[in-house]
Parts: sequence; structure tokens; C-alpha cells
Amino acid sequence: MIESLYPKLPVFLQNLVCSIYGFKEKRSRFNQDFFDYFEKYQNSQFLTYEEITDEVEHNLRKMLEYCRDNVVYYRNLFERHGIDLKANDIRAELSKLPVMSKETLRQNAANLVSSSIPNSEKVELHTSGTTGKALTLFKDKAAIAKQWAIWFRHRARFDVGFGDLHVNFTGKLVVPAEQKKPPFWRFNRPFNQYLINMQQVNEDNIGAIVGFLNSISPKFYSGYPSIIAEVARLALEHDLPLQPSARPAVIFAGAENTLEYQKAAIESWTGAVVTDQYGLTEGNCNLSRCEHGHYHTDHEFGLSECVDPELLSDNRKRGRLVGTSFTNMAMPLIRYDTGDIAIWKPDDFRCPCGRQTTVIESIEGRIDDFVELNDGRRIMRFDYLFKGTDSIKEAQICQYKLGEVVIKLVSRIGPNEEIENELTTQFKKWITDDMNIRFEYLEQIPKSNTGKFKAVQSYL
Repeated sequence: MIESLYPKLPVFLQNLVCSIYGFKEKRSRFNQDFFDYFEKYQNSQFLTYEEITDEVEHNLRKMLEYCRDNVVYYRNLFERHGIDLKANDIRAELSKLPVMSKETLRQNAANLVSSSIPNSEKVELHTSGTTGKALTLFKDKAAIAKQWAIWFRHRARFDVGFGDLHVNFTGKLVVPAEQKKPPFWRFNRPFNQYLINMQQVNEDNIGAIVGFLNSISPKFYSGYPSIIAEVARLALEHDLPLQPSARPAVIFAGAENTLEYQKAAIESWTGAVVTDQYGLTEGNCNLSRCEHGHYHTDHEFGLSECVDPELLSDNRKRGRLVGTSFTNMAMPLIRYDTGDIAIWKPDDFRCPCGRQTTVIESIEGRIDDFVELNDGRRIMRFDYLFKGTDSIKEAQICQYKLGEVVIKLVSRIGPNEEIENELTTQFKKWITDDMNIRFEYLEQIPKSNTGKFKAVQSYL
């Protein structure tokens, strides 16, 4: 009900709704467990290589034993593959297990939930992933605190404190799409956070948005790099500088790859350091950049593997990024395929930051095109349109000409008018109602040579 009522509320009540949501999220994410884990992870990031190796193998053995005792799917899987959890080389035992795909997770979801976590401690989450495949997941409350502690450790590397004023650039419709006059931002008081959504970032609104940003002094920006880059691009084109007193010190990009042209536009306009961390709602692995720009595996969070490696120059390697969770006891994921391709630094590479964890040079997945709307806006993320649509196996947004998009679907139930109507409604609500939408049904979305397809493909 609140979704249908929210757009009709006056701005001050929309701010109140955002703050109520923020209060609930703050209580869930940032409890005493969060602060305990944050302090612990701050200390463990500078362990020696030997200490990290010992800790990872200890946590891996502990998680595998837990899964054998509490998760039906893994108990049966271990028996089929003859896994010996008392073996000295626990990583060799792990390598005997098959890599888990998103489809395997979906088909076995009920048997992947731990029997030892009470329902009161489980939190249900939904994700579409970058490939448009909707998933229903469960996490225990401690796992959520651990994940946020890891994410805030990344922020602390750049001298950002809990509660610092910041601006989040989001895909969530916090400012109704039909609103044509400022303010094009809302405030989440418990997070000390202003929110600007992508639907309002356009030629008509950029002057007001930059004017607002120049009226505050945030410590950082966060959000989708495609949205922040679009703000920067429009501001630069219209000669709307960001004043020195209003410039953030750092920008935390997330949820998608930051493309070089996006990073260049953001840095040119803000003068800020642009950084990011890599994570998934599934919570099976996490990577965080250091002050020198390198991705470090967050070894406390999970084990990241390079599967099907291809040797590159200078002893680097490219392969599938596969992760095993150490934190989520409600629905543990072992050897879960992230769907992304990564490039690993050589095993003997040591980062000048002093952290001795494994270093990943880049994530080659998550690079998508954009759809150009009739008003000139460039939209790069559409995955939220497919959340909760379990009947859709895969989806891709394509644009062959201006004024039209083609939504390609791999459907479990075949062509379906109800699905098309729902997606059309969501597209018009979240993106624009000034575009023709066509649907095509395929047996499989064509994949690139890395094994992924682009969630958004432009042929303009």
C-alpha cells in the first residue's frame, strides 16, 4: 500500500518515509554485532600471509563440517563425491565438489537452508543478479552484520566514518518519476544520507541537482557509477562546476563495473578518489579496493577461487570467480559461481598497502551498455524490473533504434501475456512511459566468450 501512496505524499512526508525506512535498516544492519565484527575485521586485514592461509583453511573446514551436519543438500553432495573432512588438505577436498550455478541454487533452494537456524533469525532476500535470473535467498542476522562490517571496513580505508553526511545515487524511485520541479532529492535522517534517483537525472533537472549539491558539504558519494557519471557528464556539458566546499573526498561506486569513461567524467567533475568493492547479495565472496586501487579478497568473508584459469602475461591468470561463504549460516553457498570473470595478480604479488591477501586486478564481468531514452537520458540498469519474477530464467534489454527497446526473455512457462504486461507496467513506472516495448522469447540468451551475456545491449 505504501508504494502506491508514496508518490502522492508531500515532500516532507516522503522524507519521513525515507527516514522510517532508514531507521529500520539501521537497526537491522548496524547493531552491536556490526560494531564488534567491524573492530575485529579492522585488526585482521593486516595479518601475515601465513596467518591468512591458516585462518582461511580453518574457516573452510569449519564451514564444510557445518554444512555436512546442518544442510541436506551438502550432506548428500559430500557423500556422492567422497569428501573427507578430516583430510589434511581441505582445499583439495573442496576442489572435488562441482561449481554451483544459479540454476542449481534455485532448483535446490529448500535443501540449501540450514536446519540449525531458527526462522526468527532468518532474513529473506531477493536478487535478480546481473543476468536477470531472480533468486530467493536467506541470511541469518549475524551474516548481515558481518557483510556490512566488511563493507564499512572498505570505507574506513578512505577516512570515512559512520554517520558522515553523504549522497547516494540510486535506482530506487525515491523521487516520483512524474515530478517535474525540485527538490529532486530526499533525505534519510538516520543514515545522514541524501538520495537522488536516476529517473530524475536529465537535461532539465541537472541545474537544480548541481545547485543542491553545491549547497551541502558531504564527505562522500555512493551508488551506481553509471548514475554518478551521468550527473557528472551533464554537469560538465552544461558548465555547472562543483564548488570546492561541496566536493566529496571519495566516491564509493558499487553494483556494476565502473567503466573508464565514467571514472574519468566523475573524477574530472568532483576531483574525488573513485573506489569500489565487489560483492553479491548471495554473499559468497567479497573484494575491496585498497588505497592503491587494488582489489583484495576479504579473506574473513569467504574463499575466492579462480576456476578454469587461463595463464596471461607476467604470471597473471584469468578465470571464473567462484566463492565459498564463511559467514552465512542460514543458507551457505559452497563453490558458488558469481557469473563474473576476473583477472588475478601473480601469487607472489605484494601490494604496497601492506595487506597480504590475494589481489585481483580487475573484474571483467558486469560491463553493460545503456539504453538511450527519447529525452537523452542514458539508463544502464534494469535488473530491478525482474525481481520476484521466478518464471523468467534469463532476460536481456536490447535497443536497435531510438524510441524502442526489445526485452528478450528465456521463460520457464513460454510466452506469457501476464508477464509482458507486468514488465511493461514496471518499465513505464520506473524508466519512462514514452517508449515502445517489444518482447522476444529465446531458448537461450547468446553468451560472450567469457560465458556471460550483457544485461543491456545497444545496437545504435
